[in-house]
Amino acid sequence: MLFWSATPLAGISMLLLLLSYFYPLSLLLIVNGVVLALFLGLVCIGLFNYLGRPGPITSGLLYASMSIYFLLGLCWFSLYNVINKLHPGSFAVNGTALEEGAHQSVLLYFSLVSLTTLGYGDIVPPHFRRENVLGIGSHRRSSLYRHHCGATCEFVPEYS
Repeated sequence: MLFWSATPLAGISMLLLLLSYFYPLSLLLIVNGVVLALFLGLVCIGLFNYLGRPGPITSGLLYASMSIYFLLGLCWFSLYNVINKLHPGSFAVNGTALEEGAHQSVLLYFSLVSLTTLGYGDIVPPHFRRENVLGIGSHRRSSLYRHHCGATCEFVPEYS
């Protein structure tokens, strides 16, 4: 069921990204970011369902478990791009506002760092309201990551 929902989203995301190269409109990139986040979220849900199936621990379960981490990071990276597109300067790097045309690796770094911890403080939201929203999201993501790592570590002793 999730496959039939996620596949069209992947196609739509690729089409929107292709269109944004030929027609560089912010709206195309915003819609693409939302569609991509939905696609990655559905893939994560599918992988979580796969992990929850009873049976022996296989290498496939361990690979799926580690894939979830990267997919969640990419999902939040996509959402951070949308936020920065809608409100340029929503993130500050070493005290300087991150503008709309900033390099993508900065937000990918922020996404992966805030997924595993509460961050290093080099990239922060400069406004109080955004700081609270991102702080709550970071707490939720790091809680999910800790739960995910704990469940994966349970698998390792059983894996042969």
